[in-house]
Amino acid sequence: MRKNTLILLVLLIVGKAAANEQKISQSTSKFDTRAIVVLGYLDWRQDASGAIKVPRVAFAIGDGTLLLTAAHCVYDFRVEPDEPISIDKIIISPYYGDMFDFQIVAMDKQADIAILKAPWTTHPALSLASEEEYEAVQNILIASRPQSTFGSMHFGREIETELLPVVYRDSNNPTVGLRLKGTKKVVPGWSGSPMLIPGSDTVAGILTRSIVGIKSKLFGLITLSSRNDAAGCNIYSIRELINRKRLRQAAFASPAKLENIPDAERGFSRAIDFIEALMSNNEKESFQIAENLTRIRPNSVQAHLMLALSSILKAKDPNISEQEYLEIAETNYKKALQLDPNNAYAHASYGNFLIRTQRKKEALEQCNASLAIDPNNRMALFNKFIVADSNERKETAEHLLTIEPNNPLVWFHYSSALRSKGEDEKALEAAQKAVELDPNGLFYGGLADALMNLQRVDEAETYYKLMTEKCGCQSCWFKYANFLVANRSNKLDEAAKALKKARSLSRMRRVSEENMNLLELKLLSKTSPEQGEVIARDMLDASPDNGHYWFFFAGVLRTLEKYDEAVEAAQKAVDLCPDLSYRPRLANCLAKVGEYEKAEQIYHDLHEEFPERNRYWFWYAEFLVDYLPERIDEAKDALEKASSNPDAKWFVPPEDLEELQQKIEQKTEPLPVATD
Repeated sequence: MRKNTLILLVLLIVGKAAANEQKISQSTSKFDTRAIVVLGYLDWRQDASGAIKVPRVAFAIGDGTLLLTAAHCVYDFRVEPDEPISIDKIIISPYYGDMFDFQIVAMDKQADIAILKAPWTTHPALSLASEEEYEAVQNILIASRPQSTFGSMHFGREIETELLPVVYRDSNNPTVGLRLKGTKKVVPGWSGSPMLIPGSDTVAGILTRSIVGIKSKLFGLITLSSRNDAAGCNIYSIRELINRKRLRQAAFASPAKLENIPDAERGFSRAIDFIEALMSNNEKESFQIAENLTRIRPNSVQAHLMLALSSILKAKDPNISEQEYLEIAETNYKKALQLDPNNAYAHASYGNFLIRTQRKKEALEQCNASLAIDPNNRMALFNKFIVADSNERKETAEHLLTIEPNNPLVWFHYSSALRSKGEDEKALEAAQKAVELDPNGLFYGGLADALMNLQRVDEAETYYKLMTEKCGCQSCWFKYANFLVANRSNKLDEAAKALKKARSLSRMRRVSEENMNLLELKLLSKTSPEQGEVIARDMLDASPDNGHYWFFFAGVLRTLEKYDEAVEAAQKAVDLCPDLSYRPRLANCLAKVGEYEKAEQIYHDLHEEFPERNRYWFWYAEFLVDYLPERIDEAKDALEKASSNPDAKWFVPPEDLEELQQKIEQKTEPLPVATD
């Protein structure tokens, strides 16, 4: 009997609470729901990959050009030091049915407020409450576009609201200035939503958090309530930040005349669809949606940039025509820049695309165009490390260090720039700084490269190996394999395993298939040249104009002592790639078929162009010793230059110098005198 009474009492209490909540919910609010927008974020990297964050909520105020949200909703819209190269921040507007970029113009982390600036001139917006309106309000309506994760990410196209009583307010508390009692709906994803005075379009605060409510039990037996409270910053904190940043004119004005935008609802929904497809890693669907968006919004810069992005992602699919989708990407980059020639991000992204398609001169033009608009554009700055000469690379790194002095990625690139200028000790210090700032493995390769330039090969090997253990990405394994092939003839089996490991990591593509193939040919020329010849011929059947394949094919043929064919292959490589250092191999192959004059002329030409390159002098010395021993004194002079020239990039390993020195000494030893 007592148990039944308790249950009845509980039901009465719960029923009364539900009736009160229903009574509150009958109070509706009159505001333009299009004022509440969605924030999207994509970090974009040099290897044409990206990562997207869960969309956020913001809302327009005043004349519509300013947006409010919680600071923590955009605080992570920043560049991480070790991976992202650039970020694309967008607003998805239900009024325009389109995507736009935005700027963060003010932030108060303690109060958890951020103010954003949109590029448009008008937009549906909410107004800010006066102090009197704020102090008089007893209930607050929260309005949001929340996400759900039932199986996959879905972001709200429709507005959801919850009306709650005010339980606490404090004009002097910037962290929790406004607290509402007993929310059922507010969960992560509602942050940044407006807290409105019911029956109006007036903002009293910004929702920033939920606070665990106090659980109560009836007679110590049954828990009656464990609902959280909703909390946020109040109008005092909002007004203070607006005044401090001198944004009153826009914040307290009214929107200009609003027009009827065709297909706004459809465009808005498709833009959200696109974000969801990217988050699901569905390249096929994201491409189709972006293509549809450009038809709905043919003059949208962001729509064309999104189609370019999704085309590049789709081009990675091995089952489709890469070239077709790369052409679509380029068409849309050009269209975006035609619509907005002053878009620094579009110039930088197009430059990144041009690097991917091996058009470095055009890429440099796009980098410079981006930096002329925004001198601090990270993608353009980082891409200059790839396409600029050594002087510009060094200047670019020094500029980035003034912006991000504790960024290990910048120190890593600075080390590379210093190495290219022959400043090897400074390069080592910069590489050590990168590793000191991030000891997790990503930058050990740069430290190993710096040590190689100082001819500290054994130490370099340690860090190449450590790189595979600490980081272990495809690039790490490839660099380790390449080091072993070039410097450790006794570890070629280990090199083969490292290359196989690199190939197995194709899902995290950082090394081109071409470079994988070239290293395989280089390895096979030392371990199994017969197999290397078969593979090289297959590669050339598929890519007959690939000068790099011809170069390594020449090396395989030379190992097989097929010298006439090696000469033809080396000549083909030089013809197809005249700017690369492929002529020494041609000279060597010519010498092997007895064409000494032609071979020597190539060496003389190389010495005139590159007198500082140690290796060219070393190879010339070898040529004289092996084929023209009567000119042994000239060989000695060439070997001396090979030992003393300052260009560490072209240094010759000490053991090779010593071996050639011994050959010269043997050829100059006096013949024994005959005796009776």
